[in-house]
Amino acid sequence: MHVRRNIVKFSFLRCNNGLSRMDKQLVNDYVNSAASYAREATRVCSRCGLCLSACTVYMSTRDPRLSPMSRLRAAAKVLNGGSFTDDDVLALYTCNQCGACTQVCPYAIEVLRVVHAARIVLASKGVYPEGLRKVSESARRAGHSFTPNREEPVKLLVEIAREVGIKPDESADILYVPSPFETTVYPHVLRDTLLLFKKLGLSVTVSTRALDSGGNVAIDANDLEAGFMLLKACVEEAERLGARTVLLSQCGADTKLVILLYKLGVRLGGPRVANIYEFFAERGFRATCTNCILFTSCTFARLDPKRSLEKTIVARKPRDKPPYTMCCGGAGGLNFLHEEPFASIRKRVYRWRFERLLKSAKGATIVLPCVKCYSVLRHGALLAKKPTYPMKMYTSVALEEVSSASQP
Repeated sequence: MHVRRNIVKFSFLRCNNGLSRMDKQLVNDYVNSAASYAREATRVCSRCGLCLSACTVYMSTRDPRLSPMSRLRAAAKVLNGGSFTDDDVLALYTCNQCGACTQVCPYAIEVLRVVHAARIVLASKGVYPEGLRKVSESARRAGHSFTPNREEPVKLLVEIAREVGIKPDESADILYVPSPFETTVYPHVLRDTLLLFKKLGLSVTVSTRALDSGGNVAIDANDLEAGFMLLKACVEEAERLGARTVLLSQCGADTKLVILLYKLGVRLGGPRVANIYEFFAERGFRATCTNCILFTSCTFARLDPKRSLEKTIVARKPRDKPPYTMCCGGAGGLNFLHEEPFASIRKRVYRWRFERLLKSAKGATIVLPCVKCYSVLRHGALLAKKPTYPMKMYTSVALEEVSSASQP
C-alpha cells in the first residue's frame, strides 16, 4: 500500500477578513468527539449486518474487510490511539463516506463521521494514499483540487463563460462555483449549466478566484482546513462581486462540506450558500424527461430532507429509492485512488454499480444529478463494455427542455 507524508503549505489562498484559517482546535475537537463516539458505537453495534446491503463497496466485492462494521472497528482503533493494520487502512480509505449504512442501521450509527475523522488522523501520521495527497496539494497550492496549475482551469472557465454570454469576474446576483470536474474533464457540463442559467434569465457570474468550493479536498481527501479555505474564499469573492447567493456545483462532496461545517458550528456569514437543486426547487423550476430514470443514489437525495432534487424533475426512479440508497461508488475519494490495491477495488465497484443500475433503467436514459456520479457510471459503462449507454447530467436535460420550450 503506497502512502506518503503530506507536507504541503498554503501558498495561494488568503482570506481578507476575520478568521483566515480554520481553528485547529475546532478540528481537534471534531476528532476527539468522533473518538468518544466511536468507542460507544462499537459497544452499541450488534453486528446484525443490515448495513451490508446499503454499502456499495461491500456489495460489489463481498469482502468482509470492506464492510461498515469493519470500518467502524478500524476507525475506533485509529481515533483512540490503538495499533492498526494495513487491512484497517484499506477499510477506511475505501469507504464512500456516503452515510447509506446509517440509514439502515437500527441504531443509526454514523460510520461516515468516524471514518472521516479517522482518516484525518491517518493523514496527520503520513498514512495517506498518493491520489488523495495530490488532491490536497493541488487545492492548497492552486485553489483547485484536480490540478496544481490553476492557469488551465481559469482559461477554460473564462472561454466557456464568454462563449455562452456570461462575463466572468463581474457583478451579478449569483456566483456559480463549478466542480473541479467541470473545468478539467467535463467542460460540456459547465457549458450546459451556464447556458441553462442564461436561458432562465438568471443574473449569474463565475470567478477566476472561485474555482472550487472545497468539498473534494475536505471530504474525500480529508483536508478539512483546505476545504474550509476554498469555500470561504468563494464566499468572500461573492461579497466582492455583490452576489447574494453562492451556488454550489453539481457535486455532492461540496454539499457534504457545507453540512459538516454547519454541524461544527461554523458560520461563514455573508451571501447564502446553496446547491443548485435547493435553488431550483425554491423557484418552482421542474424539468420533465420521458423515458429517463433519475439516479437518486446520491448526496443530493440522501442527505436532503426537503427532497429538492426530486422536486426539480419528473422522471422514473430506480428501485433503490432514497433515503435507502447505495452510493454511486466513487465518493469518499475512491475515484482518486489509482494505486493498488485501491484501483482493482474501484474497478469492481464501478462496474457492479453500473450493471445494477441497468436492471432498473431497462434501456432508459440515466439522468445524473452529480458530476462525480456521472464520472463513475461512465467508467462503469466502459468496464461493462457498454460505453454508448445513454447518460446525461441533470442540467443538460433541463437545458434541452428550456431550449425546446423557447422555440416557436
